[in-house]
Amino acid sequence: QEVCATSRGSPHLLPPAPQPISPMVRAGCTGMVLPLPLLLLQLLLLQACAGSPTPRASGAAATCSLPDADSTAIPGHQLLQRRQGGAFVAGPLAETYQDFVPGQSKRIEGDDFRRLPLAPPDEEQKLWVFGYPSWQDTVISARIATTGSWEGGKVARIRDTFRQTPGDGLNFLDLGGNIGTFTLPIAAFLAKRGGRVFAVEAMPSIAEHLKAGIVENGLRNVDLYSYAIAGPVADNTVAMALGPKNKGGSAVMGNKVHPYRERTESAPLTTLDAMLRVEPGLRRLLVAKIDIEGNEGRALQGAVRLLREVPPCYLLIELKARFLAKAGSSVKEVADVLASAGYDTAKVHAGQDTYWLEQRDLQRCLARLAAGGKPATTA
Repeated sequence: QEVCATSRGSPHLLPPAPQPISPMVRAGCTGMVLPLPLLLLQLLLLQACAGSPTPRASGAAATCSLPDADSTAIPGHQLLQRRQGGAFVAGPLAETYQDFVPGQSKRIEGDDFRRLPLAPPDEEQKLWVFGYPSWQDTVISARIATTGSWEGGKVARIRDTFRQTPGDGLNFLDLGGNIGTFTLPIAAFLAKRGGRVFAVEAMPSIAEHLKAGIVENGLRNVDLYSYAIAGPVADNTVAMALGPKNKGGSAVMGNKVHPYRERTESAPLTTLDAMLRVEPGLRRLLVAKIDIEGNEGRALQGAVRLLREVPPCYLLIELKARFLAKAGSSVKEVADVLASAGYDTAKVHAGQDTYWLEQRDLQRCLARLAAGGKPATTA
């Protein structure tokens, strides 16, 4: 085996390259990575975390250094494989209601917390969300303060999808949870049906607002992952830019055409596949929402196993071409990945921001969930 140093200077072992290697470039030795041959990718997959990783300590969670990600079974993923080997939090830890209650009352007294009524569409139950003062967040918080709602039509569509699908214990993934405008009403709805919400919010200060909302509404069926989601990068943290006037527009540094300069925060990074390894509930996702300000393509780099084995039956995803381009991908590349994962992407084009996608074989996906969410066997 060949030993090759990454840009961080720590060596890792590369399996022997299959011959012929064609025009592909092997990963780990340079800053440029192109798609690898299928056999090499399979060998790297066997090494990933469960095999022979290079463990590192990072707070309470272990990390794993990899030459590259496991991206074998979905051809479309090759379009997004442009990174060098990196590290990510291999054992991400979720927080729940019980973790937030001690001391949380003190946190919600801060100057940047505003307790606002959030009225779920067509529901009698009133919820409370902790937003920002309108002058700090002129978009989401300001809209809720005046109308009591944010993207209520999309929330209603997700809720109705759960309502119309037989069976209990079906779950929702909210990737880009922000202050909780989707997480809180969907969690309140699913609490009566044995379902859970897996919320992901990378910006630490915004995650505190979401925690306050979970506590205020007594939602014990929310698992909050305070991580950025992507494929492996050169470290297991990323820099986040907090939007000075639009907190919902906060993003990984560099993803916006006009980067914010007011405030930056550091967020730990993990992958959806790492979450899947530690969270069985992700095998029973009826709906997922992905809205992470241009990082959608990067998130799919680390979601190979999830999309291959247990994809959500429905997907609400934001694809803004200008933000994706800043992050190194495109609407077409993301659409190709999703098509390879079984989604009907015929209506996806660069002229629209948000798409509701369904699995082409929707009945097969729903049958898998009804059977407990286990991956369908393949011949």
